[in-house]
Amino acid sequence: MSTRERTSLLVNAKDVVLDGDSGTSLLVALREQLDLRAVRPGCAVGECGACTVLIDGVPAQSCQTSVGEAAGRSVTTPEGLRTPEGDHPALTAFLDLEAAQCGYCVNGIMMRVAGIADRADRPTDIAGLAAALEGQLCRCGTHARLLEAAARVVLGDDAPVVSTCELRRCDACVPDEHEATSIDALPELVQGSPDVSDWLRVTDEGRVEVLTGRSEIGQAVHTALRQIVAAHVGLSTSLVDVVAPTTSRSRNEGFTAGSRSVMEGGQALAMAATALRRLAVERAAARLGRPVEALMLGDDGTILGGDTAPLGLADLVAGDAGQLTGPITPADAPDWGLAGLGVPERRHDLEAKLTGPAFLHDLDLPDMVHAKLVLPPSVHATLVSTDIDAVRAIDGVVEVVHDGRLLMVIAERESVALRAAAALEARTRWEDPGLGLSAGVLETMRGLPSKPHVTRQDEGVDDALAQGTRVVATYTRPYQSHGSMSPSAGVAWLQAGHLEVWSHTQGVFQLRKEIAALLGERVASVTVHHADGPGSYGQNAADDAAALAALGALAVPGRPVRLHLSVGDEFHWEPYGTAMAADLEASFDADGRILAWRHRTLTDGHMNRPAGQGDRTIAAWLPEGGSVPPKPPVTEGGARNIVPIYALPRVEGIADHVTGPLRSGSLRSLGSFHNVFAQESFMDEVAEAAGMDAVAFRLAHLTDQRAREVLETAVEAAGRQPHVGPSGRGMGVALSRYHDHMGFAAVVAEVEVDVDAGVLAVRRLTIASDLGTVVNPEGARQQLEGGALQGVSRTLFEELRVDRRGVRTDSWETYPVLRFPDVPRIDLILLDRHGAPPLGAGEVTTPPVPAAIANAIDDATGIRLRDLPITLDALRDRVLGMDEGELARVLLG
Repeated sequence: MSTRERTSLLVNAKDVVLDGDSGTSLLVALREQLDLRAVRPGCAVGECGACTVLIDGVPAQSCQTSVGEAAGRSVTTPEGLRTPEGDHPALTAFLDLEAAQCGYCVNGIMMRVAGIADRADRPTDIAGLAAALEGQLCRCGTHARLLEAAARVVLGDDAPVVSTCELRRCDACVPDEHEATSIDALPELVQGSPDVSDWLRVTDEGRVEVLTGRSEIGQAVHTALRQIVAAHVGLSTSLVDVVAPTTSRSRNEGFTAGSRSVMEGGQALAMAATALRRLAVERAAARLGRPVEALMLGDDGTILGGDTAPLGLADLVAGDAGQLTGPITPADAPDWGLAGLGVPERRHDLEAKLTGPAFLHDLDLPDMVHAKLVLPPSVHATLVSTDIDAVRAIDGVVEVVHDGRLLMVIAERESVALRAAAALEARTRWEDPGLGLSAGVLETMRGLPSKPHVTRQDEGVDDALAQGTRVVATYTRPYQSHGSMSPSAGVAWLQAGHLEVWSHTQGVFQLRKEIAALLGERVASVTVHHADGPGSYGQNAADDAAALAALGALAVPGRPVRLHLSVGDEFHWEPYGTAMAADLEASFDADGRILAWRHRTLTDGHMNRPAGQGDRTIAAWLPEGGSVPPKPPVTEGGARNIVPIYALPRVEGIADHVTGPLRSGSLRSLGSFHNVFAQESFMDEVAEAAGMDAVAFRLAHLTDQRAREVLETAVEAAGRQPHVGPSGRGMGVALSRYHDHMGFAAVVAEVEVDVDAGVLAVRRLTIASDLGTVVNPEGARQQLEGGALQGVSRTLFEELRVDRRGVRTDSWETYPVLRFPDVPRIDLILLDRHGAPPLGAGEVTTPPVPAAIANAIDDATGIRLRDLPITLDALRDRVLGMDEGELARVLLG
């Protein structure tokens, strides 16, 4: 039993006293009492490692260590790695190598590395180091760079590489039917905000502020946008600042999703920056009485020209002159060949993230209170009984909200909110009918009424399938979770009828409309600010947390409320990536030419984000008289990449939408992940049936020159040799162009399969990608590596556990994911088409990975696996179900 007392310990070489319950977790006490917010709250159940600190030099998870257990001991937090004598080598290495994407996991990993480095028995190779980091979780897929930083600290500067990246300049003029060669009309984003001042603002100090609507969610997009603006204005990047999106001053660019931030947002900013440079020179020319052509803008922000005294940007907007305003015109077209593009640019956000408060979860506003929920076990559960009066009596509890099924504890301190929520949960009973499934998830979905989304439906597909040799196969995937490093959080503050909200949402304007519709007349107006959070990878529960925080703010007007979901809350209630099944048919002639191709995908909706309906978040479903969860609309998300990249004569690509048993939403690459897995696995199967090498078969049907180049580049770099059917080498190939018009990627996976030893592992990924102009090579590399490693994780490990009662996944223990020992070597070749429009990168490599792995496993073993996740148990079960013809291909003993 814990007791209330004063506990002395040494924190970052300073004597401190913690006052309160000695059973409180060290994590909460360090953040709450000492304001050491570089210690990150993660899962709170000891499974992610985000909160790792050093206790007497040994790594420990502070969420699982009580204050009493730390009494009299020495504790080092990330803040303690920076001292007057200099930075710890771990901090130096992680900053130097920019070993982060969202950055949320890095502090815990950095602390463990610092502890490992001081061990007498520290690892001596990469494999040993990866094993020592197994308890640390990363979800952005930054593992290779994190291992490189860790190896520099533990193994020395000559440690072997984990990943390589070659930037290979290519012809920028390869024709692309999806790209306009000139701009005759303003892009849609610019049409909606056609004035320069809508996008860019010159400050009194002569700096340029970028008013983007794009959220920074770990993709380093603000760094790339800074480069684009700097290059097109003609300034040093040091004079350009990207402002986090806020509905009070940013542009509404829709959701930060779909790999569009640089591709579309960058285009709009490039045009605004070009116009800003033009307007600046024109205003200077008018002021100086000089012709425009006699002046130029220097990279330090000064207008130069002849003998006249230089004018700075600050001078141009000083006094009554006001901001540089004026229309953006089609003539302000981007120039993607500028010298400032395609060069490394360091991120400006990482130092703060590694050394102190930097995330929404760290936000500390005056007089803030803390909210915790007691959620129903499922969306269908009803409340039987509860006892809120007993919880209200707990010292430090400010309010207990009970409205229908909404149970929320609001307390002065987070430690009190945690304790009070646990007490309320113990006093609450629910009745849960479960999902009522009489069969498996996909079997249930196949029996539901469907609505088709037709992408392509050529005439004569049935007749052509009846000709030649026919091949048929079905591929499936389960529900999968976003699995963010830390559960979602939200902050809301109601003052004089105005509600201010902070969220790690991907759409501040859409969330503002949603909350306004949800609360109706209870608020006069809503402002939403974006704040950094753990990587999201699609529609996780960030918007839910913000809307729930808003309900909390209504209960305690005048005080800011921070609400933080638990890991169980998030796993049970987030919008999952839907389960899917793809049925494929193809026929080919005697020459191995495909005659017809049919791809029908069974899917739930992939896009059900809040955008002003008022019914898209948990906060709308729990209160008395609340709405019911709406059905996701039928959109192109489930049909994304359903039409192959190949030139085929007759194609049918249709996504049949049903309303599945669980809440669904967008997960990285949406339907592309499963559709590409199915069709690129199927291409291998059809190639073998036609007696052709899988790569030669693809090239015979591929007319897109850029796609051919990425495929040939990856295959050559991997050293793959032509063959028909399984070779025993364990190499598999897959190709895609994300969303049919974004970045290209070809992946060659190399696997090791040893059933007797219990080994099924990806050992190497060779990737070639074409993103048009590569604005920031390091950012592109991080996104492509991260997308690929998330693809590996979703292929080999990830499956939401669902039975007839509901979701059974509630922690990382029941949702296995890629860990450091599972990380393959990655060799990436970036085909930089300098001068061509940049293409989206964030989701490019995720879709081809599962097919490359499945094809590699088939190549190694002769066993074709068509259901995700691919596991050793699945491989064994597949063998048991094989007929004699299938067993004849098997290479295992």
